[in-house]
Order: sequence, then C-alpha cells, then structure tokens
Amino acid sequence: MKIIVFILFTNLIFAQTIPEPRQSFENSPTNDEETKINEDLKEALLPFVEIEKYGLGFIKFNATEDYSYTGASFSIFNPSKKTIKYIWFTVAGENAVGDLVKLPNGTYYKTLKGIGPVENAQIGQWSYDYVWLTDVVEYLKVSTIKIQYMDGTFKTIKYNSKMYIGEEAYEKVLIALNKKSNIKEAASIEVISANDPTVFTDVEMMAEFPGGINAFRGLIKTKLIESNILGVNNDNLKTDVSFIIEKDGSLSDIKAEGLNSEFNNATIQTIKNIRNKWAHAKINLVAVRSLYKLAITIDNK
Repeated sequence: MKIIVFILFTNLIFAQTIPEPRQSFENSPTNDEETKINEDLKEALLPFVEIEKYGLGFIKFNATEDYSYTGASFSIFNPSKKTIKYIWFTVAGENAVGDLVKLPNGTYYKTLKGIGPVENAQIGQWSYDYVWLTDVVEYLKVSTIKIQYMDGTFKTIKYNSKMYIGEEAYEKVLIALNKKSNIKEAASIEVISANDPTVFTDVEMMAEFPGGINAFRGLIKTKLIESNILGVNNDNLKTDVSFIIEKDGSLSDIKAEGLNSEFNNATIQTIKNIRNKWAHAKINLVAVRSLYKLAITIDNK
C-alpha cells in the first residue's frame, strides 16, 4: 500500500502574510489575485468536504489488465477523524458490454483486503494482481466497503456514485494548493529598498575587502607593528573588532573590545586610517549596510 499525505488547508485559506513596515514585495500578488486563489482552493476542496458524510471517498478505482489476467487498483480518501487500520473492497468485474465476469468458484463478487494505516485527510492506494484469471474484465463494480479503524471499531459502507471524487478533482486540488503555496512563497521574499538604513547581519552576498579578509587583517597587523603605539612589553595582544560597512564601501561605528585598552584604541585608529573601500554587501542584488566582525591578534614578543 502506498500512502500519499494530503493536507486540507481549510483553516488556512484566508490566512494573510503581513509584511514588516520597512519591507516591500516584488511581484507580490494583489489582493484580488490572492482572493481568487483562495476561492479556487475552496471550490476545489468541496468534493472532499462533501464526501465526509459517506465516510470514504474514491479518487479512482479501475481494472488493471495484463496478459491473460486482470487486477484491480484503488485510491481512496479518508475524511474520517479515525485512522483506517484495514479496509475490504467487495467488487465484481464487468466486461466491455456491462456483464459481470464469473470467478473460478462460480460467484461474481470478490473481497480484497487493504492494510493501512490511512490517517485523517490522507490518501491510500492499493493494487492487486490476478483477481480474475482472464483479460476480459474492463471495469470494476464496487459493492460494499468494510473498514476497521485503529480504535477497534468497524464501519460498512454501501457504495454509491456520490462517493466518487475522481482524479480530475484531485488534480484540481493539487494545482490550487500549489498556487496557494507559491503565493505564500512570493509574499515571503524580502525586497530591500535602496534607501533602507537597516544594518544586516545576514546577507546574500557578503561585503568584501580588496584581496579578501586576510588582506585586510594583514594590513591592520602591518600598520600596528610599524607604529610605536604597541610598546614592547605586551604579549599576545588580542581584540575583537566590529564595524559597519556602508553602502559606499566606507566603514563606520568601528569598535574594538579586548583586555588591553591601548591596543583597542590603536586598532580602531588603524582601521580608520585604511582608505581602501570595501565592496558592499547585497540582498537581492540591492546594496545594504552590513555588520562585520573579526578578531585581531598580534604576538608582540
């Protein structure tokens, strides 16, 4: 048995994604488009809602023909809040002109057992080979369906045509759910304004110093060592540096935190004196301000 999870979003149909005030959305669906998609989804779900009163719905059942024998295939939807443990289909085979095909034991109806579980709002599928040892069966005629649930209770259902949902209705729901998913995904895509002043810590394309971060760190160390600020009695100088890389590649809000305040101040001043511009960070190809952090360590033995 193959189970396909099928989630009904009836309680989420009219949920809206509300953006933050600073956000705008590119190619976002209009309210009319979203309303139309929600209406289409609601309409597509109706056949699945309507079969709830019968306790079972059929997506498909058909005879599966092979050389010299015929099998059977079933695809059902479980609208019950109970989980199906076992299911029995009592069926007969019809030939091309609508007559029942006799089984080897002289009867016409045969009961086929399916094993679950099939939970609420799930679809279960079963296939059976060698049901009829002939290839003249063209159609299935479903008589009754017996269900045993996981809680031990049973239910017997006499089949009627209103229980048949059909593959077309199923495909319609899948298409509607896919559109609903796409609209939510589109609404979640953040488009940054060129004037956005936010300092981002998570970006699509990180800011980059000419030659890379090792070149930047090496330039700082070289300038610090060349200066007379460090003194001669400080070993293993370390400071944690942070700064904002502006959209024009310049640096601002430079900070250094370490145990040696003189080294902190010297590092800040050294970074301020570096004139090389950074390549700014980007989100959705838009230049943004970004926060950068790195550690500077110098062994001053």
